[in-house]
Amino acid sequence: MQRARSQTTGRSPPVTTGDLLMQAENNITVTENQINSAYITSGFGAKRDTGQSSAGAQGSIITAGGNLVQMVGNNLTVTTSSVSAGENALLSAGNDLSLNAAATHQTQSDRTRETHTTGAVVSTVADGDNLTLSSGRDISSQAAKIVAENNITLQAGRDVNLLAEASTEDNSNISG
Repeated sequence: MQRARSQTTGRSPPVTTGDLLMQAENNITVTENQINSAYITSGFGAKRDTGQSSAGAQGSIITAGGNLVQMVGNNLTVTTSSVSAGENALLSAGNDLSLNAAATHQTQSDRTRETHTTGAVVSTVADGDNLTLSSGRDISSQAAKIVAENNITLQAGRDVNLLAEASTEDNSNISG
């Protein structure tokens, strides 16, 4: 593989125009930042008291214009993030390969109604050609988007777990 070059194109994050090799003797963890927000509006007379709070996540982005290889001796973990290649991609872990989601929660309320919504921000592994996910033990996916133009190969020494993620919405009326 060639050394990756980084090119800034006026968008965030920078895009690697060539091949990208990420290698570690132990672990690679690609993770998210948690985002929490809240506001309350209060008024008198005909004005309504309203409020909103939310908890979510914004993931990391790793993009290679050519081939992408992530190889680790132990665990490779991608949480709420995007890993993509323009050509072939290989994600390989000596132990476990985990593609994780992060929970989201939002609450909105006013004097007469309250809504609670839960969901998940998922990881994405996308490839322009062939994608291989390989682990010495388990491959686990929490609702991850796993996409390739041609072939997707999953090779695990033990188990492959492809799990769904639930989302809910609960509305209630407040009387008083």
